Amino acid sequence: WTVRKLLMLGAAVAALAIPTGVSASTITQVMHDLDNAKGLAFGPEGALYVAEAGRGGPASGLCWTSPRPDLGLRCYGATGAISRYWHGTQERIVTGLPSLENPAFTGPAAGPQHISFQGRGGMYVTIGFGGDPSTRDELFPGLGFSQLLKITPSGVVHPVADIGAYEGANNPDGLQVDTNAYSVLALPGHQLVTDAGGNSLLDVRADGSISTVTTFPKVIGGFGPADPVPTEVVLGPDGAYYVSNLSGVPFTPGSARVWRVLPDGSKTIY
Repeated sequence: WTVRKLLMLGAAVAALAIPTGVSASTITQVMHDLDNAKGLAFGPEGALYVAEAGRGGPASGLCWTSPRPDLGLRCYGATGAISRYWHGTQERIVTGLPSLENPAFTGPAAGPQHISFQGRGGMYVTIGFGGDPSTRDELFPGLGFSQLLKITPSGVVHPVADIGAYEGANNPDGLQVDTNAYSVLALPGHQLVTDAGGNSLLDVRADGSISTVTTFPKVIGGFGPADPVPTEVVLGPDGAYYVSNLSGVPFTPGSARVWRVLPDGSKTIY
């Protein structure tokens, strides 16, 4: 979605949620002209950073038609980016990151998904994909899709872990082989990553090795099985990880969840 659509949706939801007699909050646009804005995070010195999944590239370039009807045709371009808002100034501080998008900009784009910081100089960014990692390796080798990256303050990009390769080799949930590195939570000495394609919460150690913390099951709703996928992960004050699930098609009311996951992988619905 564009930022404008998000603002319109937020205003509509706020209007519906405000009781009679209570004044509405003021909505202020902070950043603008972002390319498929996704995750955001505050840096250690207070600046706001936004991951931009980008615009992909032209139809004449590297393109792929996904078997998933919600994705369809997407083409590669190095249009992913990271933007920063600091002391009233918006600036695109990292450019040239990988992006897949429909040339008609009908989305959803895959590119930089989420950001998390661990101290100064510790910016971690996930790059999405949405498909079988073998397809990624065949069509877009070495371009960084479904990977965890670390970006230095000077903008140098270092690969940290190949989330897609881990899904291809291990398939933690035992279901369809699919990868889409999504959210990242940077912690001292390691990072947690949700693979929204592989339905898994992964732990990336300092040496780049990956292990599975847990996987998330299908949900049987009023219209049959759905495939909710893990999206955000945050650290709770109790030391547990809290993971949100985006309900799968057909988005049965009540099927969205937040899981409380302990570091040993045991989990309960929060």
